Parts: sequence; C-alpha cells; structure tokens
Amino acid sequence: MGAQSMGAFIVVVLVGFWMARGHLRGVFRKAFYRDDSVDDSDEIVSYRTAVFGLIACSATGMAFKYIPIFLFGALVMYLGITRVIAETGLISIRAPLMPQPFAMFVMGSDVLSQQTQVSIALSYSWCSDTKTTIMPALAHSVKLYDTVRVNQRRLILPIVLAMGAGVLATFAYTIYMGYLNGAANYGGIFHGGLARYPWDNLVKKSKDPFSVQWLPIMYMGIGAAVTLLFMILRYRVAWWPLHPIGFAAGPVYPVNNVIFAIFLAWAIKSIVLRIGGIRAYRAGRPFFIGLIMGHFVGAGISFVVDMIWFPGQGHSIPFSD
Repeated sequence: MGAQSMGAFIVVVLVGFWMARGHLRGVFRKAFYRDDSVDDSDEIVSYRTAVFGLIACSATGMAFKYIPIFLFGALVMYLGITRVIAETGLISIRAPLMPQPFAMFVMGSDVLSQQTQVSIALSYSWCSDTKTTIMPALAHSVKLYDTVRVNQRRLILPIVLAMGAGVLATFAYTIYMGYLNGAANYGGIFHGGLARYPWDNLVKKSKDPFSVQWLPIMYMGIGAAVTLLFMILRYRVAWWPLHPIGFAAGPVYPVNNVIFAIFLAWAIKSIVLRIGGIRAYRAGRPFFIGLIMGHFVGAGISFVVDMIWFPGQGHSIPFSD
C-alpha cells in the first residue's frame, strides 16, 4: 500500500510541475540568466536565492548515483504532503514511503557503499517518517500573504524569526525536561525503537543486501497509472466525482483512521447543499466550526484537570498526534 500510494504521490507532484511549467521556466531563467522580463520583486525570496539554496542543500555524503533518486523521493514526500494538506484541509499526513527505502527499492542496496549507507542512516534525522513538516505551514502563510497589500519580500523576516525561535525553544525545552525528569521518559523517539531504527536498518541492509525490488516498483506503477487516469478525468470530464487525492492519501495515516468522519462530513455537506443550497451551507458553518472549537475546549479542560488532580499521570487525547 505504501508503494502504491507513493506512485500516486509521484503523479500528483509531477502533474503539479507540468501545470506550473511556464512559471518554473521563468524561475530558472531568472535564477541562471537574470532575465529582466521575469519579475520576482514581490516574492518572499528571490528566485535566484530559492534555486541556489535548493542546490546547496542537495549536497550529502551519499554516492552521486543515489542522490538524484533520494532527493526526488524527498521532493515528492514534502511537496506531496503539502499538496494533500492544502487540497483536503487535513492537519497532518504521513509520507506513504520514505525517500530512503524508495531509492533503495529503485536501485537496490547491493550497489551502495558503507559510507553511503551510513549517510542514509544519518538522513533520517531530517527526513523520516514524519507527519508534521513545516512545508504546509509555509504554503498556507504564503497564500495568506497574497491578501496583504505590501511588498512580500519584507514578510520573510517574520517567518525566519518564527522558525528560529521555534527551533531554539524546542532545543532548550527538550534539554531542560531531560535533566528535570530524565530523557528516558521521552519514549521511543529518543531511546526506543524509533531512535534505533536507522542503525538497526543499516546493519540489516549491510548483512543482507538486495537488488532492485521490482514488486514495489510494480505497485508504484499501478498507483501512478490509476492516479494519472483520475487526474485526466478530473480535468477533462466535468461530472467525474472522484478526486485523485483520495486515492493517493486514503491508505495513509491518519486518513485511514478518520476516513469515516471524512465521509460523514461529505454526506452532511451534500445533504445540506441539496436541501437548502449555498445559503443553508453558509448558515451552518458556525455550527460545525463550533464542533471543532468544542473539541479543543474539551481537550484544554482535560489538560487542566490532569495538572491539578493527576499530576505526572495524565490521560491521552484521541487523535492528539
């Protein structure tokens, strides 16, 4: 399922590139040839900074033949997650397949040196099984900036300050709580299976290397073909009801846990629109926003109750991760 969804994500991202090909062509003309006909004065960063920043961040200790496939997988992961969140309204979603195994499936692990495999293990520190990346937040921020009638280049400073403050606060709080309560209480991400996985996986791949994995590649191809078909139908057939994002994201966590709620909301929206039209839909929005706010208020009250009557114990909140 992960390979199939990865194929779907690849098509979603590549179709996005195809639709933006004119804009991307202008970006690269501005970055490499300083084309004066391309205006980037109102972007939060210049096109030249963006392109050469991407190139600079592509330097790793991996073998050169592995880097393009790995970076392509990482690009699909970050852009695919951002596209799905932007189009669906989900808070978060995990990647269907991390770029490390994706690249190994495509080219095999038996052709990788020990140095490359160590570099791959280290890459899990910044590109791994994550469901909350900064890309969706940045995409939403830039979209909101379109409503501000000022030069957007000036708005990059608040983003950089917010990112820097968040990183420093996270470092400081993690170290402080580790000394206060013991870092062993953090759970698997610091000392358990999640922390050991990159190195256990490195040892496993070194002892038992494999060649190109054609079965996962076949499932990627199936996922890509179905998604491409859905994409064509979506843009060419007005009555086609199925969105390709649903096929791409449906098997991926947390969508597979909240799929009933998604379909329930879809059914309610369809009924309201059919019975009362757009006027009833707009009138009902405060009620459903109130349901969301009520969930957070309830979680906040339970947090206060836990701090007063259950210090050091607490209770989990459903779907809080």
